[in-house]
Parts: sequence; structure tokens; C-alpha cells
Amino acid sequence: MSQENDARVWIVVTTNGEDGHVNASAYDNEPDARNFFIEMRSRYGEKGAHIQETVINSRDSSLPYIDAPWGFLRMDLNSEFVEGLMEDISPSGRVKPGAAERFASERAAAVGQRMLKRVEGICADEIKEELKSHEEWRFWTDMED
Repeated sequence: MSQENDARVWIVVTTNGEDGHVNASAYDNEPDARNFFIEMRSRYGEKGAHIQETVINSRDSSLPYIDAPWGFLRMDLNSEFVEGLMEDISPSGRVKPGAAERFASERAAAVGQRMLKRVEGICADEIKEELKSHEEWRFWTDMED
């Protein structure tokens, strides 16, 4: 969650006293929220309207992810991680300035997709081995048993 992706919002919650119906309206500026709140408070009374300031939390949706049958995995191949790997494989331990950032922006998505395919295969193999090793998970040919 990144601070620069957070947006301040005001939520006005109203409750209809007759049928108990609850409604929430979000505003990206305080004056509009306050005006709506005052209007709703006059309509539903003191306990029928509430205003709350909060933030919308979001994440960078451009990061690679996979919604696999075995679960959700999000990979963040950031430049700090890449730079550490580059230092590990460099004979001198030095990395050209900007190389990690360039790799992360240009190649990380393709590498991430290949890695995810390998992870999916590993997960499937491990699950199959576990299923084979426990008698209670054996498959029956006759569903009536």
C-alpha cells in the first residue's frame, strides 16, 4: 500500500428509521460531503446520518500476479531485489548505476510470468505427491461405496 496512491474521502452514512435501510455515499471533497450530510441529517434526524473522513487504500495494479487454481500469488520484482541479485552474480560485486531499475521496468514482467508457470508446476507436483501418500485421499471407482 503506497501513500501516494491513497486518496482522502468523506463517507456519509444514512439510516432510514422507517425500514432500517442503510446507505453510504463517498465524496472526494469535504464541502460536498458536509452539504449532503446536513441535508440527510435534516431528513433522517441526528441519529440517521453520520459523516466519516477516511482514505481509499489502493495498490499498484500493474504488478504481475496470477489467479491460479491453488491460490493467488502477487510478485513484486522490485529494483532493490534485482540489484541484490546483480551484486551476487557480478564478479566485482558492483552494478552499473540504473541497471537494476532498467531491468525491473523492462524485463521483470516476462521473467515473472515464466517463474509463475514454474511455480504452478511445482504446486501441482507437490499436491499430487501428497494425495498419493495418504490412503484417505485415494480415488474410488464406484461412487456408491
